Amino acid sequence: MELWPDGLPRMATVYDDGAAHGDARVTHRTITEAEAQFARIRSFNPSTGGRGGNIVAGDTFAELRVGRALWMSDTPDERRDQRFVIHRAAGRVLVGGLGFGLTVLGLAVKPEVEAVTVVEINPDVIGLVKPALERALGDDAGKVEIVEADLFEWKPPPGATWDLAWFDVWANLCTDNLADMARLNRKFARRVSNRYSWGEAECRRHRRRGW
Repeated sequence: MELWPDGLPRMATVYDDGAAHGDARVTHRTITEAEAQFARIRSFNPSTGGRGGNIVAGDTFAELRVGRALWMSDTPDERRDQRFVIHRAAGRVLVGGLGFGLTVLGLAVKPEVEAVTVVEINPDVIGLVKPALERALGDDAGKVEIVEADLFEWKPPPGATWDLAWFDVWANLCTDNLADMARLNRKFARRVSNRYSWGEAECRRHRRRGW
């Protein structure tokens, strides 16, 4: 497993191009100069929040697709979002949404992280990602437990608590996600000391601006 300069894994070195299980598939994408230029232009648009400007021609990213939907990649914007929680994590961590394991890899290799519980609803995603995580993590794979369940309906074991939670169960940023975020915060308020949701600050910013 190779790393990006920011220390997160290059997911194209974790998965072969075209690796699949059922409807879940990881493909590799190498950025062209035209795509990099478009990303730089897009980053000046206030509605994007500056996202996309760090794309470099020649970089190869991995993309997780479930059916036809793009679910996750390891572009600079995606890694920035995940670093937010990885840098804060220590002790026991709860993750809602497995993606293709970028965040779980970053968490599990941290000495400060004791255990990671991941709740993922899609069995095809689990079937694709779990073996890849075990190969990449080696001895640290024992830190990770993956539970197949709907995070909103899942009942944690009696007495289970976590030091930090990261909720990332949405394919796209949308102000409608804020209601789900509030619901998860209420559900885990007594079990998790620090709770974060992917894109929450950006969604709130969009709501204030009426977007």
